[in-house]
Amino acid sequence: MLQSLGAVLRMPVQPGEVYPLIRERSPVLWPMVLVAAVGVVTGLVMLPALQEIAMRQVALDPNLPEEAAAMVGPITTISALIGGALGQIFWALIAAALMAVAVLFTGGRLPYRLALSLSLTAYGPVLLASLLVAVMTAAGVVEFPTGTETSAAMFLGREAAGTLLYRLLALIDPFEWWYIALLAGGIRALADTTPRAGWVIAVLVWLVLFGGPTLLATSVAL
Repeated sequence: MLQSLGAVLRMPVQPGEVYPLIRERSPVLWPMVLVAAVGVVTGLVMLPALQEIAMRQVALDPNLPEEAAAMVGPITTISALIGGALGQIFWALIAAALMAVAVLFTGGRLPYRLALSLSLTAYGPVLLASLLVAVMTAAGVVEFPTGTETSAAMFLGREAAGTLLYRLLALIDPFEWWYIALLAGGIRALADTTPRAGWVIAVLVWLVLFGGPTLLATSVAL
């Protein structure tokens, strides 16, 4: 257990030492538990701000029945906790599937369990970003999280949302690319592919997990 959890903590700064562990042991359970736990903590930190946002939305609809309005708080709480725990795991599962399938087109082989172990173990930068956004939201620095808070678009401000420059800068998120770089190195080390193939596959993962959703979220002014 400690070795598996330690691998997640060491991966962002010492990936070369963690890749052999992934190949040998393919840890999944404890990295998944850690990802879920951080997700729950993130949800708890953001919960007061999310509840305030939800209640503001309720106040905008005077025709909403009292019974429905009373359910907003509990629903927000449940959504924050379950979403925090399962949301990150869901995307890690998707990333693993993409890597396992894409490697086949390079002539290599990356079993799904190995790909999932890589995806979860490399998830540290994404978890760190989510914690930062949660803290900023709880502190009132971020009014409503949009997924661009840790990207270069933050320097433009929300008034620029929807512009071409904003959308382009929203794609430059150091935490996302940190994660993608760890995946690229892992694909090369575990599937015996070329560095170029590793990066192509990792960028494909980025497009599905981050790039595409970010472009959709920033396509209109917020």
